[in-house]
Amino acid sequence: MPNDLITLNVLTLELNDILAGGKIDKITQPERNTVTLSVRNNAKNYTLLLSCAPGMPRIHLTRQKKENPKNAPAFCMLLRKYLERSAIRSVSLLGGDRIIALICEGKNELYDPVNLSLVLELMSRHSNIFLLSGESRILGTAKPAFLSDDNERLLIAGAPYSPPKNGKTALDDADGIRKLLLSRDSGGFRPFFAGNIGGVSKETADEIAFRAGLFDAEFPIDGKRAESVISVAKEFCFLADSEKKSPRVLFKNGVPVDFFVTEYRHLNPSNPRAPYGRQADLSETESGSNTGFGLYAAAPKTPNYASDGSLNPPVRWEYARFAALNEAADCFYTEKERLDSAERKARVLNGVLARSISKVQKKIADDKNNIFLSENAEKFKKYGELILNDIYRARKNTDAVILTDYENGKNISVPLSPELTPAENAAAYFKKYSKLKRTGENAKKNLAQNSAELEYLLSVRATVELAESPAHFSEIESELAERGLIKPSRGGSENRNHGGGINASNQRKDGGGSGKCYRAIDEKSRGNGGGDGKSGKNGARNHKGIDLYECEYVGFKIYAGRNNVQSDYATFSLAKGGDIWLHVKNYHGGHVIIAAEGRAVPDSVIAAAAGLAVYFSQARGSSKIPVDYTERRNVKRSPAGKGTAVYSDFKTVLADSFLIKRSF
Repeated sequence: MPNDLITLNVLTLELNDILAGGKIDKITQPERNTVTLSVRNNAKNYTLLLSCAPGMPRIHLTRQKKENPKNAPAFCMLLRKYLERSAIRSVSLLGGDRIIALICEGKNELYDPVNLSLVLELMSRHSNIFLLSGESRILGTAKPAFLSDDNERLLIAGAPYSPPKNGKTALDDADGIRKLLLSRDSGGFRPFFAGNIGGVSKETADEIAFRAGLFDAEFPIDGKRAESVISVAKEFCFLADSEKKSPRVLFKNGVPVDFFVTEYRHLNPSNPRAPYGRQADLSETESGSNTGFGLYAAAPKTPNYASDGSLNPPVRWEYARFAALNEAADCFYTEKERLDSAERKARVLNGVLARSISKVQKKIADDKNNIFLSENAEKFKKYGELILNDIYRARKNTDAVILTDYENGKNISVPLSPELTPAENAAAYFKKYSKLKRTGENAKKNLAQNSAELEYLLSVRATVELAESPAHFSEIESELAERGLIKPSRGGSENRNHGGGINASNQRKDGGGSGKCYRAIDEKSRGNGGGDGKSGKNGARNHKGIDLYECEYVGFKIYAGRNNVQSDYATFSLAKGGDIWLHVKNYHGGHVIIAAEGRAVPDSVIAAAAGLAVYFSQARGSSKIPVDYTERRNVKRSPAGKGTAVYSDFKTVLADSFLIKRSF
């Protein structure tokens, strides 16, 4: 329930306890609608994130690091001018609405102490950030506009600030709620309550209705039931100081769905009317420190593993509980942003690949057509020969001539160009024959090249589907840049070039954290052999920063590539000649390497690695998929491109999609 007044009340009270009295050391604006404040208080450092982005407006403490632009935006410079080195006096809700104010004590141009306010309005697409003077005049705003959407507020520097009007009944106004409910004589309770009580989200309205016994109720309602609603509403107003406060994030198979300040009973799948269904029982996991804003686990791990290690468990809903609501909010938004960023990047890359695939398919169709025409070119050669054999029969100014086929003695009609002489017609047929033959020969060569290019592009498209972190998308982008399909990345910031990703029209790459289940390989922990596939001092193989999937199965280390860059590196840089190389047959997928280390590899290890190869392929989730395996020395690079190979002396095993937990 992001931006619900109940949530924001608890968030601001936590922020006030943690930040009040602290000093703002640094101010950055990593994105156009996002500001971060580095605050030091009680010998600890905190990062406060304020965002007025239309999709996810929010405020919370965060551990996420965002890349900053080389040149600070004007609003950021304004905030630095007034707020750097200022002290935070309080963090509170303003006017009982979804407006949060940070009251700071700073200095003006004459170094006199002044009170300033940093105000964040969390109003969906109307969200904004304002810097106000002590007299509540606007000094600057993140989204400059002459008038507000309701045309009642000036939103320019120098204008007096006034909060947006809220004509709804407050959740803590017992008399107002009672009058509102008893005066209604028809309609459903839940939509009416959500639409007429200020700062209450649909989820909170549903929960209040559920606890008050009015989940499916229709108006009118009596006084007793109205008092029940008021009682439950009062509980929510005082959640911050209640023992029922229990911050948590709800995950569906590891994907964040929402975060809550307490348990929302109506969302439990045991409730047949719950919006999340009855797929499985909810389970809860503890996460976070016991007190304060400490480290916490990012999320339940995905994919879920069945007890026997198999994939495809039933849909699972999980609650991850946190010590503080700020931690739950940071977990939810960080993971949501990572997944949204991955979805955007996948959409952009798939668009680039779709256009490239369409072009190559058109070329293949043209090649096949030219080959077909060249195969029928012999008739033009015969026409020329027949004209020369019976040239006396042909006449100028005629469009056809009947000639005798020297092969079977039958008469055939040979078309002629009336304006040409018989000899010129024959020469034209010989020329057409030669041209078609040359075109056919070139088409056969081009068909082989274009077919290989199509296979390559399809393999890249498959790796986009398997990508799980920004690093994976960056590898795919660099691979496409090498092929000239996109422009090379130039770097930059989120609000300029979006983190230095795809540099093309209508394309963007957003920053974001790494995947919650996978981590980038720390090269220092892998020895110092430099990525040539040899062992370092500690006997580990070096990875040159390539984020290979790594796991260990009964004493054998297994490496898997999730895109062409990783597969190429794993096969031709990391693997040794005696290692076992695996690849799914007839599907696009990654290369898998079993590090033999001079030992015989048991069938059970090959079977497990084959399951891993199926998992990192288009056949993910399938069973009885053929997987070829051979020694690495039997694998050669294919001219088709990175991540492609030709191999010999192989065997085949049938495998099911199987993910071995990452262990090193």
